[in-house]
Amino acid sequence: MSNELFIGLLTCLVGLITGLLGYRVGKDQANIERQKLRHNLYDRRMVIVRATMDFIAGIVREGNTDWPKIVEFNRATQESYFLFGEEIHEYLREMHKKAVGLMSLNTKLHHTSLPIGKERTEAADELAKVSIWFGDQFDAARNKFAKHMSLAE
Repeated sequence: MSNELFIGLLTCLVGLITGLLGYRVGKDQANIERQKLRHNLYDRRMVIVRATMDFIAGIVREGNTDWPKIVEFNRATQESYFLFGEEIHEYLREMHKKAVGLMSLNTKLHHTSLPIGKERTEAADELAKVSIWFGDQFDAARNKFAKHMSLAE
């Protein structure tokens, strides 16, 4: 075999090995970038998860909420549509509406002179239903968020 042929084959072999190594490094780099993106997305989503769980805990603990807490909840979860999609966004909107309803029912029952009777009983029953709904949201929220929070590929 001539030296020129040997050098040519060796050059092709080195080129092939270099190409394969470059491909592998590029693939590894892409995997690293996907992992970074997944971790960043996880961190941004976790802010919304924590705000939601804190909001639920406050309502369950106090049996009520107020406008500053509702506004803070809305502020903390405003990116939910972009980070989780429509399902979670709608769930958080429902939670907002139920919180406003809870606050309204508490005001109606405790801060007005609503006489004993059918209207007061209905308001108390509705308040109980909304309170139970919020109590059930610890598990419901965890289950809804869980499918979006995995770091596995």
